[in-house]
Amino acid sequence: MSAAFRLNNIASLFSEGVETGVEQTPAALRSAREQAFGENIFARARRILRAAAAMARPRRLVGAPAYLEILARDRAVGAAALPDPAAALSRPEGYCGAAADLAPTTLVQAYAQGLHARAPVGPATWWAPPARRIRPILPVAGLAPPARFDQDCTGIIARACDAAAARDPVEAATPALKHAHARLADRGFVHCWRTGPDCGGYGVAVGRVFILIGVFAPSGAAAQESLAALEAELGRRRFSLLDVTFCLSAFDDLSTLEMSRAEYGRMLDVNPDGDRAARWRPDAG
Repeated sequence: MSAAFRLNNIASLFSEGVETGVEQTPAALRSAREQAFGENIFARARRILRAAAAMARPRRLVGAPAYLEILARDRAVGAAALPDPAAALSRPEGYCGAAADLAPTTLVQAYAQGLHARAPVGPATWWAPPARRIRPILPVAGLAPPARFDQDCTGIIARACDAAAARDPVEAATPALKHAHARLADRGFVHCWRTGPDCGGYGVAVGRVFILIGVFAPSGAAAQESLAALEAELGRRRFSLLDVTFCLSAFDDLSTLEMSRAEYGRMLDVNPDGDRAARWRPDAG
């Protein structure tokens, strides 16, 4: 059975509830997301200018001609539905091409085959880094900090994206990408956590692998402490690996293992386990 079929047949909405457990209406949820993810003209200009300045650094300019050539081709003739991660460029490192769309089915399939969506400016693009930084899910030593899961995913996605942009403007996200991740939360593939007012993050579940997408915390040490709560929950839910590649700079000194692109592709289940897509509720295993 295809991943697309299973995704479309999962209970279609696991809408976010407020702290009391009351579900928001679709209209209220849309309004909350527009407020959290929207940008005025000044915020948009600032994001674009900061990302452009970061992209103009010498180490990134080297790959600009190839990047622009493939981007122009994809825009002219239409981007492939999903590119092959093995065909990623060496400069810019890991670039695969333009994203045709950010529909939930497309995103789930992309993450399942080792692609990552980026959108600091303009339309989203696909990337497959040559190596991933992973952490096996092991029993957490000591008590993990208390955490709440899958509550206020809209606010957590917004905070995590702002934190990523502050660390590196090239990791900023357009409102469209934020909305795309929020739609995956509705369908039970993206999960968020919070260990306090200023610590939390979110990621996407692919089979038994959890891919960390965004983290926010006042310090690297606080981020690592908050991560322990996520890892404890992942262990309880029988995940095997945590991919921290895209959030590594948020932590002070996080121990990881390196996995090559090819190894990572073999490890991922190319057909995500749609039956596991669901909200993380306190009594659910």
